[in-house]
Amino acid sequence: MHLTQPKQQKWVKLFQIAYLTGTVCWGYVHAMFMNVALIFKFTFEKYGDMQAAAEIANKVFYCNAAPLLAAYILCDVLLSVVMLVMIWKRMLPLKNTAQRILASFCNPIVFTGIVGNLFTLLPWPLDQIDHGTESAGHLLVLALGLVLLREMAKCGECKETVQ
Repeated sequence: MHLTQPKQQKWVKLFQIAYLTGTVCWGYVHAMFMNVALIFKFTFEKYGDMQAAAEIANKVFYCNAAPLLAAYILCDVLLSVVMLVMIWKRMLPLKNTAQRILASFCNPIVFTGIVGNLFTLLPWPLDQIDHGTESAGHLLVLALGLVLLREMAKCGECKETVQ
């Protein structure tokens, strides 16, 4: 695998940026959702008013809506688009079309959209598995990216990558 052309290097650099920002944003999004749930829990415990607890938690969520949207765009959309381009421009060491199709599922958008929605067809409680498919898709794209970066490091194309 030799990614020496400037256009290829541009996609690799975009992937590295998306990989890093995606990981940070993934952590932020999950921490924010946990905080909103905790705010609701503690408010309800303290005052015993479900409506007030929900309103306060919703206000906190809405205050964080713009950063959450930016995190979603960076984390899910950018990472998914860059990875799909790299897969189908044959920049990853995938030997055939079947491998490229399977690798295309390894991102938050496609994995959630297809696999996650298929889980909703299962009977309860198995239909609840779909809630984790976005995180699973993100984990899969990170694993696929690690394969890419290691292959590049082996070939000497990505000297700053830790092996």
